[in-house]
Amino acid sequence: MYGTGFYALTGIHTSHVLVGLISQLYVLWLLVSGRMSSHKTTMFKAVSIYWHFVDLMWLLVASSAYIIGGLV
Repeated sequence: MYGTGFYALTGIHTSHVLVGLISQLYVLWLLVSGRMSSHKTTMFKAVSIYWHFVDLMWLLVASSAYIIGGLV
């Protein structure tokens, strides 16, 4: 049961990290190509919020999989 939960949690988190990294690369491409200006920052803000969401979820994954799981 622990192994299933561990790999499910880390697998789902990894997929969200990959989406976040691809999104950040897209925003970088928008910046480099000049398609994003100081007036059009919605995509930048959305990717930033998403990345912070992934950070917070990592705290939950780490605490449930490593700390709590290690006690059992």
